[in-house]
Amino acid sequence: MMKKKKFVIGGLIILGVVGYLVYSGIRDLGVYYFTVSELKEKKVYNQGVRVGGKIAPGTVVYDAANLKLNFGLTDGKEEIKVYYKGIVPDAFKEDNEVLVEGKYSADGLFTAATLLAKCPSKYKAKVTAP
Repeated sequence: MMKKKKFVIGGLIILGVVGYLVYSGIRDLGVYYFTVSELKEKKVYNQGVRVGGKIAPGTVVYDAANLKLNFGLTDGKEEIKVYYKGIVPDAFKEDNEVLVEGKYSADGLFTAATLLAKCPSKYKAKVTAP
């Protein structure tokens, strides 16, 4: 009977540890998605968020030697400045849609840890005339 009690207690401890690890992993990875206007309106500062929009024309400044990128991100109504350090996707072009993940600061700068660019529509099927 004593061995069964130890087995149950050990199982509960393991289950508790696994539950905590799952909860903390989801909490750390779970981020909210906003448009640029929503982000500026809700003032979500220093929290992990995702923001989608278009690259504002004429705002891209890329330092290829240091892999530093600055650009404006817009949803057509509002615009924020984005800073990203890392490899830039091939599909990253002005006026293209992107998704950035990172933190927005009170000074209006979004520091992106992840940059995803939407592929252009060149992969759509060609429409042929009847």
